[in-house]
Amino acid sequence: MIVTLKAYATLTLHFVHFHIVSLAANSINIKHFPVSAERDLSPVRRRNRNSDDDLSPARKANRSDRDLSPVRRKNRSSDDDLSPVRRRNKHSDSPPRRPKENTRSQKHHDDNSDDETSKMKRTLDGKRAGLQNAKLLKEETEEFRRREDDLFKKMSNDVSGRNADVVVRDKRSGRVRDLEKEREKDEEKQRREKERQEVYSRWGKGLKQVEDYRSKVADDQHESNKPLARFADDDDLDKMLREKEHADDPMLEYMRQKNAKKSNAPKVPTYNGPFPENRFNIRPGYRWDGVDRSNGYEKKWINVQSQKTAVQEEAYRYSTEDM
Repeated sequence: MIVTLKAYATLTLHFVHFHIVSLAANSINIKHFPVSAERDLSPVRRRNRNSDDDLSPARKANRSDRDLSPVRRKNRSSDDDLSPVRRRNKHSDSPPRRPKENTRSQKHHDDNSDDETSKMKRTLDGKRAGLQNAKLLKEETEEFRRREDDLFKKMSNDVSGRNADVVVRDKRSGRVRDLEKEREKDEEKQRREKERQEVYSRWGKGLKQVEDYRSKVADDQHESNKPLARFADDDDLDKMLREKEHADDPMLEYMRQKNAKKSNAPKVPTYNGPFPENRFNIRPGYRWDGVDRSNGYEKKWINVQSQKTAVQEEAYRYSTEDM
């Protein structure tokens, strides 16, 4: 009974298959040949190519001779369904289905994320993770700072560098610099520069001018200590008038020699012969040989001053001759 039902089902499936092939051939206008009624409707058996009965080379099967219907895609997942594979209509009115969320990978990922969230209660530096209010954050920061201070205090001086000497190195050579020696060198350099500036300032202003200025300042300071009114019996005034030299004084040379003998100043050898005039009336050295080796500027300057004086006197006389 079971064998009869299987044969009947097989014949029914082959009949449906033959009917579908006929409809497909008519729809695409393909001329097909009538199938013989004596055709075997049983499943095709595989030939044994290694059989000794047929020694001819194997021929390629022509699919167009057997089946004129279009090639159908095989559904490997189902062996019982012989119907053609249906294509989905992209423009279907049904809404798209949501992907399944409760898959194994998704569950595994959710479990891992939950574990990470539960584990990340502290940051890498030991502080609390997540949102906190200002009070808790301040307390945590103070506690963290206090722990760091305690840890730093417990360290030895070699590790922490406490009370260590400051080492300054040169940027180019990398050698250790001695700041004390450098400070002494700078002070010595500044002292020499100051002395040099003082010397050049004196030379730039003129030695005679500086000496006259200092003597004038000393005289003014001495006179400022005296009473406002000056009388005729003033000793300083009398001494100044006596020491003043006059060119028309017949006793000028005698007084010079007399004053030189009375002075207790150390005697310096001087040149007593005639010498060219100059603006400051400076004598040459006592070893001078009498040759003028200057550029002649002093002589020109004196001539210009003499000409100015002569022109002024002549102009004055010209303006007063009719009076």
